Amino acid sequence: MSEYTDQDRERSQETHTMLKEHIKHNDERIADIKDVLKIHGKKIHTNEKLITKVITIGSVIIIPVTAALTALGKKFIGN
Repeated sequence: MSEYTDQDRERSQETHTMLKEHIKHNDERIADIKDVLKIHGKKIHTNEKLITKVITIGSVIIIPVTAALTALGKKFIGN
């Protein structure tokens, strides 16, 4: 076996330092991504509420109009 030299120790220390920096940068990116997801999560929730309102209002308007048009159509056709 070869001996562990000072050069090996330096390389190990550099590798260790680089890994620590890499982990730090990843943690920062993950924190940024979490912040973005929080913002978009709120927007998505707001959009879901809006879509539900539009569908509800649309149903209240469209169903009676469709029924009236169907009745009118049947009257003209003679069924």
